[in-house]
Amino acid sequence: MTASVATIATATALANFDLTGFVLSFLGGHDHVFAAVNKEILSLYQGQNGGAALTSREAACTSIARLLWARDCGLEWDEHLMAAAAKMGCLDTLRFLLSEGVAWDEETMFQAAQHGHLAVVEWAYANGCEASEDVCAAAAAAGHLHVLQALRAHGCAWDEEVCLEAATHNHLDVLQWAREQGAPWTAQVAAFAARGGHLALLQWASEAGCAWDTSCCALAADAGQLEVLEWAHEAGCPWDDWTCTLAARNDHLEVLKFARAHGCPWSEQTAKEAAKYGHTELLEWAVEHGCPHSQEGLAVDDATRAALVWARARACPWYVGLGDGGDRDILLWAVKRGYPAALLAEQLGTSEVAGNGAENGAGNGAAEEPAAAAPVVEA
Repeated sequence: MTASVATIATATALANFDLTGFVLSFLGGHDHVFAAVNKEILSLYQGQNGGAALTSREAACTSIARLLWARDCGLEWDEHLMAAAAKMGCLDTLRFLLSEGVAWDEETMFQAAQHGHLAVVEWAYANGCEASEDVCAAAAAAGHLHVLQALRAHGCAWDEEVCLEAATHNHLDVLQWAREQGAPWTAQVAAFAARGGHLALLQWASEAGCAWDTSCCALAADAGQLEVLEWAHEAGCPWDDWTCTLAARNDHLEVLKFARAHGCPWSEQTAKEAAKYGHTELLEWAVEHGCPHSQEGLAVDDATRAALVWARARACPWYVGLGDGGDRDILLWAVKRGYPAALLAEQLGTSEVAGNGAENGAGNGAAEEPAAAAPVVEA
């Protein structure tokens, strides 16, 4: 019996597992059904993708033959399949599915716009597919100016999300065209450009008259965008204590130093955020430079272990803030290191802490605050 050409080809491929695996890697991780040529090939494919047995709708949309075979394997033909075909830019598949009476909705247009498939957008519009402001925003977010222009030419509505998405993703050309065409914008455009570090876009927006408010500096500080913050402050953008608070939350010490050196206000929340997220170097600098902080000390239920160790080494008291109850592990850790278990149980309304405290020889409520101790690194 003479071996078939397919059998010989398969045997040849399997003789070089590295080469075959390399070729199969181009299928991606969601082509399981279509990789099942035989057990050997399927095994290689699964090895490339962690053993996952997944087949995406997108994989079925790349040809009519695949689509029909996938239906026989149980794939449902519905609006989700239409959206998947639009995402892949498979216009022939879309035409076929629509001729078969498969339903579609706005997600079809959204996926086509988001992935820059102009031909699909044009065809879908011509065949009555729905589209709303979200579709224009999707095109703007992805930087597909040609698609946005086509959508507007067809009369698709838009709103302030178009400019916001363009600014968020640093698509200056999209923002400029949208503004030329009268798209609305708000102060969020400046704020989200600042957070993303998109200085050139922010500068253009400012010169073009975009409003800004304290959220611009606050979000720049939140993301550690020092250059943006420096420029915005020099250009007259207002700020408030949230600039320092968000810098502290995310451990941006240089940002905090700049803000304070230029007169930005801060509050107790600045120190609280540093303690909550365990940024002890920043916390130390802030306290040393006069940052307001609670005279009660640090809330056991709203600080990290590192911050509590830092506070204890400086004779800074602990207390229970009674916020959301805190992390149970942190609370039990605090009891083991001297916080009165009975008092903590009473404040939190539970016997769990008291029981654990007694088992570990912790305090019994005789003292409300632990004594100061030498710096210790504990985990």
